[in-house]
Amino acid sequence: MHQRTTLALLLLFQLPAAWAQAPIERVKITDGELTCRQIHDEHLAMDKIIAEAKAIQAEGEKTALAGQAGGVAAEVASRTGLFGQIGGLFGHIAGSVAAKTAADVAGQSGMKTAAQAKEREAQALARKEHLTALFVAKGCKASDPDAPAANPQAIVPLPAQSQAPALPLEEVLRQAVADATPLGVELKLDRSGSGIAKPRVFVPNFRVAFVVKTVAHAYAGGGLANIGSRTPSPIGVTTITQAQNKRVEMALAGADAKFLQALTDRLYEDFLARLKAAGREVVPFEEVVKTPGYTKIKFVEQKPYTVNPTSQGDRRGYMVFTPSNMPLFFVSSSIDTYLSDRLVDLDTQRAVYELAARLDAVALMPTVQIDIAEIESSGRSRWRSDAHADLIPKLGLVARSSLFYTDGYDAKIFYDGRFGSVKLDKGFYLDGEFGSVKTVDAYDTASLANALTLATGAQGVQYFNEKRELKIDPLKFAQGVMKVGATFNENLVAALRP
Repeated sequence: MHQRTTLALLLLFQLPAAWAQAPIERVKITDGELTCRQIHDEHLAMDKIIAEAKAIQAEGEKTALAGQAGGVAAEVASRTGLFGQIGGLFGHIAGSVAAKTAADVAGQSGMKTAAQAKEREAQALARKEHLTALFVAKGCKASDPDAPAANPQAIVPLPAQSQAPALPLEEVLRQAVADATPLGVELKLDRSGSGIAKPRVFVPNFRVAFVVKTVAHAYAGGGLANIGSRTPSPIGVTTITQAQNKRVEMALAGADAKFLQALTDRLYEDFLARLKAAGREVVPFEEVVKTPGYTKIKFVEQKPYTVNPTSQGDRRGYMVFTPSNMPLFFVSSSIDTYLSDRLVDLDTQRAVYELAARLDAVALMPTVQIDIAEIESSGRSRWRSDAHADLIPKLGLVARSSLFYTDGYDAKIFYDGRFGSVKLDKGFYLDGEFGSVKTVDAYDTASLANALTLATGAQGVQYFNEKRELKIDPLKFAQGVMKVGATFNENLVAALRP
């Protein structure tokens, strides 16, 4: 019986497919060739798109409202025992969950459709404005669009661009490396192991993990005691207490793989230089590659390696690089960086032990994690009435940036080694801008949730979603990466002293 109820609820919230088409460009490169008739016809076409967008936006908002109403109805049915009458305890649970799920799907789909239609309308309005200016500049006649243009060569100039021409990649890197002076900050590092007494070391893997997407999320339950109640204020205005769900997502733009690879190479060179300056003998990587045991390592075929770890609540997305001439590998998910989503690999682990033993040197495997934003979040609470989530653009180091090392103890006989580690305990961030942020998509359901609560008295959930794009300034970004990277490298080398 509960299956038929679920089907009925799903049919109740049948939705049209999300309405999204190719973006409408405000200015096209062929606009200068348009005749008066073509401009006039496209102007009318924009009017039609605007009207359609308004209608679809209204429909999406109605669907979202219906979805929220369905959620309230499901809550009422659950509390009054309606679902329990159609199949006992299982029917109560299944019917309640299914109904709420169907309502949530409807509400979210409606909100998305409305947001897409609103964006489409804005694009069409911008295009229409440009066409109007072009029509007037060419001296076209609205009364007779087929008449020749009085000024056929007229164009509407684009806004002046004040941005300076981009520097070549090599010049950006040269300036960034020249400015790669450690900040003189003693980072808080968690250290296991007794340090490295042996002066001879080698680096079989050096990883730089760039955050390319980050998310801040918070949920506030609105105070469970207020569910279903409306509290009058002293002046007689109804006060609504709602749950809130806020999510802000930001993606990195303007930094391609070639650029990030070049920064990885420079950070690797900086690390080797600091090891040598500290009196360490660094075995050349070319010698490491030729040593028996290296071919036993299981390398990751994909480079850069993309990963979205779920451990410890991390919602960031990463691109992981190694120096240009160095393959990528992970020792294991238990003793290596948490960025790896691979299972324990004893063969690779033993291969590293063997390398350390044969080279009579300590293997050093750092992972520098470059962050792009500091996360602000009020977390998840059933009792709060306000959720706070934000992303503050800042270059820095993700907590748990790390270095693992092993001396290959008894590896020739027992394939055994002694591991130690150094990990960053808390994220570290630089002040100062390194790019510009713009919102590319946003919607919220506050007004819909409030209207529904006024009508029913049942508490709802306000959803706030925003997507941002962080467009970097290449020079400032590179300078910041080199500064925080050099600072981390310096602290690692100091932490490895016995």
